Amino acid sequence: MTSLGVNVADEAWDMVGSTRSKFAELVKRSEGFRVESLGKAALLVALEDEATSLAMALEGGMSRGDAEDMINVGSCSTWTLGRLDSIAEEARAIFIAGMAQNGEKKPPQASDFPLAALEAINEVLFKRHGYKRPDRHHNGDPQNSLLPRVLEEGRGSPVLLGVLYMEIARRIGLEVEGSPLSEGPNNDYFILWPRRKLGPGGDNNIEMVVDAYEEGFLFKHDEILEMFDLKELQGASGLEILGSMLASLQDAHWAKAIECRPEPAYLKRISLEAAVDGQRGVLPEDARLDAALLAYHNGDLDTAWIELGALEECLKDALMKGKLNLLMGRIRFLLDQETWTDDANVQ
Repeated sequence: MTSLGVNVADEAWDMVGSTRSKFAELVKRSEGFRVESLGKAALLVALEDEATSLAMALEGGMSRGDAEDMINVGSCSTWTLGRLDSIAEEARAIFIAGMAQNGEKKPPQASDFPLAALEAINEVLFKRHGYKRPDRHHNGDPQNSLLPRVLEEGRGSPVLLGVLYMEIARRIGLEVEGSPLSEGPNNDYFILWPRRKLGPGGDNNIEMVVDAYEEGFLFKHDEILEMFDLKELQGASGLEILGSMLASLQDAHWAKAIECRPEPAYLKRISLEAAVDGQRGVLPEDARLDAALLAYHNGDLDTAWIELGALEECLKDALMKGKLNLLMGRIRFLLDQETWTDDANVQ
C-alpha cells in the first residue's frame, strides 16, 4: 500500500475512534440515554460502520477510489437529523390539513388526536416516500440496519423502521413507546404505540399498535398479545431499543460474512465455553455444537466434520438433526472441493 493509502486508512480509523467516542458520550450521559436520542445514535452507528469498512478496505490493499465506490462512501455522512425534521414537517402539514377538513378550527395537537397523527405519518413515510420492508429477509444486508441507508434506499429492518417512525412521531408532538418482540431468541421484530389511547380527545378506550415493518398497519392491542403470547405490552427503554438495533446490525454482518441464510434460526450464537475449552469430549451438546460451528466459521472443516458427526449420534430432535445434516452436506462438499483442487495441483 502506498504511503498515501496508509494515511487515508489512518484518517478512516481516526474517524472510527472519534465516532465511537461521541457514541459512548451519548450513551453514558449522566441523565441516562433517552429514547429521544435514538436518531442521533443511529446516525453515529452508521458513520462508524462506513468508516470501519473504508479503513479495512484500504488496509487490504484496495485503492481509495475503488474502496469508496464499493461502500458508497459519503452516503452515511451526508444524512443529518435535519432530514428527519424535513419528513416530520411533511407529516405535520398533512395532519393539520386533515384536522382542518374535519372542522377543527384551533391548531390541533397530535397528542390530542393520535389516530389522525398516525395516519399522517403513514401517508408520508409509506405512500409519499415509499419506505417498506426489504424484498428478502432484512438480515441479509447490513444496509437495512443503518438509518442513513434506510432513508436513501427506502428499505429497513423492523427496528430501524420503528425508530424512524418514533423519530417522526416525536417531532410532530406524538409521544409513542416501542418494544422489540420476537418469536425466537433474537428480538427480531419491533412494534410501537401511542402513549395515549386512540380517539379524539383521548377518550376512546381502543388501544392500537403500529407495525412500521408492514407500512404502518394498525393491530389491536389484544391481537399483538395473542400473536406473541404476552400478558401485557411494556415499552422498552432507549438502551433496550438501541441494543436491539445493534443486534440486528451484528446479525446482518454475521450472515453476510459467513454466507449463511439470514433468518434468525440460522444465526447461532457461539459460546465462550466452546471457544476456550479444549476438552471437546466432555462438552455438553449445546457447547459441542458451538465448537463445531466455531471450527466451521474459522475454516477448520475437518474438525467441524468430526464434531458434527459426534453430535449427530446423540441428537434426538428431528428438526435439529435435519439442519445438522444439511450443514454436514455443505462441509462434505467443501472438503471434496479441497481434495479436487489438491489433486489438480499435483497433476
